[in-house]
Amino acid sequence: MAGGSAAIGALAGVACGACTGGKARAHAPRPLVVFLDDSEGIQGTRLEIFRAAMAEIGLLPHRIAFERMEVAGSNPEELRRAISSCVARNPAAFVTASGDVARSGLAFMGRIPLIAATPVDPVKLGIDDEGRPRRFNVTGFSYDIPIEAKAFEVLADAFPQARRVAVIADRHWLEYRRRESDLAVARERFGMKIDVVVPSSPADVGPELHRLHPGRVDACYLPLGDVPFYSARFLIDFFQRHRMPNLFAQDLNVASGALMSYGIRRNSHWLPMARMLRLVIAGVAAREIPFERPRDFVLAVNVGQAEKMRIRIPKSILRRANLIV
Repeated sequence: MAGGSAAIGALAGVACGACTGGKARAHAPRPLVVFLDDSEGIQGTRLEIFRAAMAEIGLLPHRIAFERMEVAGSNPEELRRAISSCVARNPAAFVTASGDVARSGLAFMGRIPLIAATPVDPVKLGIDDEGRPRRFNVTGFSYDIPIEAKAFEVLADAFPQARRVAVIADRHWLEYRRRESDLAVARERFGMKIDVVVPSSPADVGPELHRLHPGRVDACYLPLGDVPFYSARFLIDFFQRHRMPNLFAQDLNVASGALMSYGIRRNSHWLPMARMLRLVIAGVAAREIPFERPRDFVLAVNVGQAEKMRIRIPKSILRRANLIV
């Protein structure tokens, strides 16, 4: 949000009827839902996917007023000002796909429910209380699931010669609660020496590339996060140039030239979040709705790139693949 001011863009919002005693109230306003979009990691066109998910379950265009507000997720004071201005308008719910906004903004939301998507475990993030009633009125979708150990298994099966593996991740991945146990699996079960590379900026991985050259690294793994979101094209070009085996967490990277991916089906969170929003608008407290996690996983292989890079992909991997490019 430029200059610390909240830029609010209304995406929908005209009054509609509401039923009372079987009769429509002519001028009752639609419930207001505010989408808090992190200006430090803007969701871009994915906001339109959420709008499509809301339309699919009947929330748009007639049942709610939907607005987008840009906020800086890492700036608590800016969040306080922006969220407080929204709370004064008494919205039916906040929605965000930013873990930073959820973590830093909940304290300013009061009783207003929040539906959030986050790559981090909600307990680790401080927005779920693990077995106890939640102190915050929040629910959502978490991508924190035990997938990395399986990803290392895929990496070991696809590239059995890979012993030195670089994990290129963002700072959120360092908060992943199973990180150490998954890295232990890679080391002890598959004999990998792991080098965790966390660029100072997800959008600028260049300074770290000296750690990734052949001779120092046999393969690279990129878990879900900001690094592949901002730097996938740069890294894919590097991997192609050096013929380096690579495994991403999302199949859209394979379509863009990555060699392989194993992970959660992309954009898994939008439809569950839309359903949660419908429940909240119907009167269910967000804190009473369980956090959801992904259920669909995709193994994708780019055989065209494998041929260009002269890397052999085992038939066992090709047989298991959900998607071959």
